[in-house]
Amino acid sequence: MSQFRQLKNRFVLFHPTEEDVAEAFRRSQALGIPPNSYTRGVGRMTGFLGEVAFGKYVKFSKHVGEQCYTHDYMYNRKKVDVKSKTCTTKPQLHYTASVNAQGDKELKADLYFFTRVHKDLSKVWLLGWTTLHHAAKRKNFKRKGETDDSGFTYLCDGYHLPIRSLRRPDSFESSRLGRKKGQD
Repeated sequence: MSQFRQLKNRFVLFHPTEEDVAEAFRRSQALGIPPNSYTRGVGRMTGFLGEVAFGKYVKFSKHVGEQCYTHDYMYNRKKVDVKSKTCTTKPQLHYTASVNAQGDKELKADLYFFTRVHKDLSKVWLLGWTTLHHAAKRKNFKRKGETDDSGFTYLCDGYHLPIRSLRRPDSFESSRLGRKKGQD
């Protein structure tokens, strides 16, 4: 049985194995606990499990997250940063995907891939992806404390995009990223 299942709403659902969770834990332990961490580093499991899911989904990606702090993977000479949020319910298309960033901080990755990780680490939803150009549009930047049309208040500065504006996860490898014309 495959760990991945294409859902009707365009997301891809990933069911991690014990080994996948153990790998996320290993990566989390290697990085240590950040100073002033509210969750004492537990929140990092969300990010690392999202990375593990991406790495298994995109076969020819190379994990570089332990050597680099601006992105997690290389794929066809493109820097890919995997962004994950914890959740307790199935994600919806009107929810937001975020790249946290100070107003003056330039984003460094070429591509951003978004996931939602269930709080109990039993499921990872691959939501979609976007380019740096699309993510870093001025209209997507929100300051901490701003609210959107639905009343959601942003908890930190960054670029926030509706999930529906992302490219489908199943289009990632077929998008010809970094390929020259005529190259397969």
